[in-house]
Amino acid sequence: MIVVGWSRSWVLGVALMALACNTTEPPGPPAQVVKSGGDAQAGFFNTPLPMPYSVTVYDANNRPVPGVSVAWQIITGGGTLSTNPSITNSSGVATTIHTLGTATTYVVSATVTGLPSVTFTATASAPP
Repeated sequence: MIVVGWSRSWVLGVALMALACNTTEPPGPPAQVVKSGGDAQAGFFNTPLPMPYSVTVYDANNRPVPGVSVAWQIITGGGTLSTNPSITNSSGVATTIHTLGTATTYVVSATVTGLPSVTFTATASAPP
């Protein structure tokens, strides 16, 4: 009888510890912006690039931060962006699609207020 009581207490203690370790805190404020897709693409004049530019916003503990506004800016080359600003999703990812213009070289930046921006490049040519 004493052994049964001890094992129930032990199981309960382990279960409580597991619950305490599995709690998830909400992410903190944005601490870094990282390119997560779409850099260094090639496309054709006056058409959208095949993949969106994509960034992931993380907090100081490398947890993705949802609901963050990411401002996109065409630095060189022109064209248009599908969404500007875009908001990070539940995985901390924000995207925009760049429709190229008539230039051959493009640079686009993604910025979160208070953090260094990241840049994407693309090139364009005439279709075959």
